[in-house]
Amino acid sequence: MTEQDKVNQETVLDRETLELLGSAPATADLPARRLAQLRDTVLRRIDEEQALATPLVTIRGDEGAWTDLMPLVAKKILNVNLKTGIESYLMRLLPGATLDGHRHDEDELCIVLEGEVSIDELHLKAGDYHYARKGSWHGCASTVHGALIFLQSGVQPAAVPA
Repeated sequence: MTEQDKVNQETVLDRETLELLGSAPATADLPARRLAQLRDTVLRRIDEEQALATPLVTIRGDEGAWTDLMPLVAKKILNVNLKTGIESYLMRLLPGATLDGHRHDEDELCIVLEGEVSIDELHLKAGDYHYARKGSWHGCASTVHGALIFLQSGVQPAAVPA
């Protein structure tokens, strides 16, 4: 390993973490709490380093992976910030899609990009902005003809790496 490699590694991880990683056997017997702290430290530093290395991120409309959440509903994650606990994503609702009502664990902002969505009696169309404060509740969201919406909210458990 060159001196430059060592410097680069030290900018990502602190000395204690590097020493622990370097000296631990493959089957290290560390307490679960310490392993969780180590994992959090490594992931946080990687996130920080990636943010510095790529300050501008562009995802084209035809790029990225869509994940089916339920029939007629798909999600494309744009950004997950584990440090702040915020994720940004697109949600595509095909015609006839319905989402159950729910309470918001975190603030959530929503912008309808295409189509129309109804949340209870509220009707949103392309260009409309909707903000749900932490702790607020709304009933079912549905669309007759389909919609594409941008959402930003607290990280969903499925988005957090195991």
